[in-house]
Amino acid sequence: MGNRSFLYVGTREQVDAGEGIPFADANNSFPTLWRLLLADGESTAPNTEQRVFGDAGTSNLSTSASAAIARIQQLADGIRQHPLHDSQPYLDLHFEALLAHCAATIAALEPPSPDDVWFSANLDELSWLDGDAPADFITKERDTCNRIATGVAEALDGQNFPALDHLLEIDSYGATFADWRSWAWNFGFGGIDHPYFAMQDEPRTVPYDEFDADAESDDEDGGGWLGHGLERFEENGLVGVAKTAEVVGLRMKETQRTILIPAEWETIESAGHTKLPLFWVTRDQRIGLLHADPKGTRLLHPCDLTEGWHFERAGGRQVAVVIRGDDFGLLGDDGAWIAAPEAFAPPITEVWAFTGEFAIAAAGEVQGIISAEGRWAVPPTFTVIDDLQESGVAIARDGDGVQLVGARTGTPLTAPLTALRWLAWPGVFEGRTGANGTTGWWRDDGKPLIAPAWDSIELLQEKPWLARVERDGRFGVRNRDDRERIAPLCDSLLSRSDGSAPVMPGHLDEIIASRDGRTGLLDGNGRELIPLQYDAVANFPAWTDEDGEPRIRGNLLQLLRETEDGHRTGAWDLDLQREVVPCIYDHLHAITLYRDGKTTVSGFLAVQHAPGDPTGDAAPLRVGVLHADGRVLHPLRHAWIAERHHVTEFVDAMLTARTLAKQWTANAPVQAALSEEDSYVWLRRDGTTISDLDARVAQFRAGDFTAAHAIACQYRDGEGLPQDAALAQRWMLLAAGQPESAFDAPAPGLFKRLLGAKPPTPLMPSSPDPRGDVQAMCDLCQGLINASQDANELTAARAWMEIAVERGRGRDRTRGNAEAHMLLGLLLLEGIGGPADERRALEVSTRAAALGNTTASFNLGLMYEYGRGTAIDRSRAIRHYTTASKAGDVGADLNLGKLLLAPAADGSPASAKDVKQAVYHLQRATDCVGVEIAAAAKCELGMLFWNGMGVKKDRRRADALLREASADGNEQAARFMTENAAR
Repeated sequence: MGNRSFLYVGTREQVDAGEGIPFADANNSFPTLWRLLLADGESTAPNTEQRVFGDAGTSNLSTSASAAIARIQQLADGIRQHPLHDSQPYLDLHFEALLAHCAATIAALEPPSPDDVWFSANLDELSWLDGDAPADFITKERDTCNRIATGVAEALDGQNFPALDHLLEIDSYGATFADWRSWAWNFGFGGIDHPYFAMQDEPRTVPYDEFDADAESDDEDGGGWLGHGLERFEENGLVGVAKTAEVVGLRMKETQRTILIPAEWETIESAGHTKLPLFWVTRDQRIGLLHADPKGTRLLHPCDLTEGWHFERAGGRQVAVVIRGDDFGLLGDDGAWIAAPEAFAPPITEVWAFTGEFAIAAAGEVQGIISAEGRWAVPPTFTVIDDLQESGVAIARDGDGVQLVGARTGTPLTAPLTALRWLAWPGVFEGRTGANGTTGWWRDDGKPLIAPAWDSIELLQEKPWLARVERDGRFGVRNRDDRERIAPLCDSLLSRSDGSAPVMPGHLDEIIASRDGRTGLLDGNGRELIPLQYDAVANFPAWTDEDGEPRIRGNLLQLLRETEDGHRTGAWDLDLQREVVPCIYDHLHAITLYRDGKTTVSGFLAVQHAPGDPTGDAAPLRVGVLHADGRVLHPLRHAWIAERHHVTEFVDAMLTARTLAKQWTANAPVQAALSEEDSYVWLRRDGTTISDLDARVAQFRAGDFTAAHAIACQYRDGEGLPQDAALAQRWMLLAAGQPESAFDAPAPGLFKRLLGAKPPTPLMPSSPDPRGDVQAMCDLCQGLINASQDANELTAARAWMEIAVERGRGRDRTRGNAEAHMLLGLLLLEGIGGPADERRALEVSTRAAALGNTTASFNLGLMYEYGRGTAIDRSRAIRHYTTASKAGDVGADLNLGKLLLAPAADGSPASAKDVKQAVYHLQRATDCVGVEIAAAAKCELGMLFWNGMGVKKDRRRADALLREASADGNEQAARFMTENAAR
């Protein structure tokens, strides 16, 4: 379900009292729409109505609605100017709908003045995800709202639409302006509490004032669909029903259209019967019950009813609540009266849905309970009746008193109490007595379950059934027979089954208890299983292996001690009845080390923070592995083990543990990074280690060419091994499949050999192994073309790419395949390593782009822009540059901006739309970390605003952009400034 947040709207008086009308909700997020609404806000009384799972103690964040709506209006107006506005054609409808919904909601409040209405947000559950104190959390979120609102206003004023996209979060998490989901969920339209906005994965296509929530659930045929292959049709102003399909399994299969009910009724609606084809039909504005099947139609009940509801199961029969005149009655599915309106004395004026064989009903201002047989089971003498159960028991209120009543006996089951509520599991109610104000629990037969002698009672666990009772701030435990299991002497009590880890059989009747500030574990009779001497005791978090099986033992509990240096964690084994891991670690995760046949070997992943870093945020950590009895298997001297995860967090530890268990179960070592050294080791399950290089070489000898590639990268980057370009190149060749025998050829010439010259590195492919790694071939090629001008080396680079492309042909997911096509396309285009072949370059690059390589998309943009390997095609160039731009290639944004500003083939100037798009992409390019691209984009924008070509002339802005571009070395900007200095 996640952590929920809720937005309300109300008068200032309501907001100050922690009240308001629900306006929107969100899950695990604080939508940007809300942030805009809540800017310039302040802390107000908390709205605790929807704090379902707890209360972190935050206040609400609230602000004036009139100012908030003005900000949304400003945004809606500005979005219409966005260069990508046409890509989201229904966006204007949603802004208009939002503003109309705000106006309608405010009007319904009937405030003294529009300025008296406020938005207010309950962010309490979001604060659980934050480490700040509740007050600090609200202050921080308020500041964020202010920053975003200010940034949006500035971006709109300066027409800086890339900045606007970023502030609105419609360019995050892979979303784009043109993706409706970014507006529905990142921005926040999808969570607004109105059917127009409900759960939208696609935008609405009708205006707000034309939207019909009821019709929305019907097909587009005007609401004629009745389900089960039936649909209404109209002839001469009357309505009938035709059968057009049959239900086959879970699907509808079209059939020949046949008339089921002739068109002789004013209206026809399904009567909602689960088995019989029953319909409510209208004639002369009166309703009757019709049975219709292929054999014909029968009017089961004449058209003398005012209204009829769907049939519902009540006891052992199907019952429909109907109205005749002004009074209610019950109708059977045979059309006969179960109870005509006159059968009820006093007459029913309102009735609710049946629960079992009973339903709550009203007779004027009082309420009672009716039965499916058509009688008052509980006479209507109470002010309110609610929480009706299948057993016929309900809570009845009369004046200041409240009591249980039974529909089967028709009598009160308890004496009047001051408060009473159903406890959400069958047959248990909690009540507070008027005599001494104490709380008790009652069964649904009215007999006490736990006598009313406590300040509060809570269910501790269901199996075995135990309740936690509290008096004067001290807690105890009682069972279903109201017998004392633990005396009320504890500061707190928590069942182990309330924790996150599954409790294994044999460990159900165990309770985490605290007394006088110390915590331990008790059994259900109060006997100590873990002495009450720790600062906290908890289940280890539950995690599952990839096969879904739990990988945690119920006999283990996590221990916590607070020290001067922070909390320290250990472990207690209930089977061994001792502390197996002392409380000396910053983090401890109980894991499965490996499986040996049917035997599961368990242990711990232990973590200590780097010296002087109490948070664990700074690398490196100290991570190690312990046996199940606490002995050290691998000492804490690793930054990570098995996975490059920061294992202070449970999710990361789980991923690490999964990989470790998988590898060690196969008796294979796992890689680990040493904390104190820039190197790696491989850990075996028997506690021994092997060097990283030896492990990788062994893997390569066993046929894993990716292991050779890893060695090459380590030598190339100096990561884990000393940086050595020659060895990096040798191992990259081996990874690509170059046979080792190719390296054994002697150096040419006896004289050179006598002088000690090394044999040349065999760069040209020499019958490479078919298992060679395509990614290694790409890295080899990239290294050669980046660092070499030698013709032979460039020829070798091209030869390797020909092999890589041939190896990956037809296999879209081959490692490095897309990159190989891109690189070969580039070599062919530029004539590197052989003659240029622009036509083939276009073909190979197109393949690379289809495989998802966005660099190839950029290259295709160049080819179509300048006619290389094809005719010049401006539209295709724009399309390919746009693909690269969406992937974050700001170089593509620069080229796209310049191309959009260029005159068309017929010499006509760029259109206003193209200029707007160009400005958008050039603005994106100005944020490039590459100074050259950013400066070129600033130069283009500067010249555009200087001349006012398609945009409003702005010499001040132009001058600032041109000066920045010139300072970053852009000669065109400097030259333009010199030429236009006098203007």
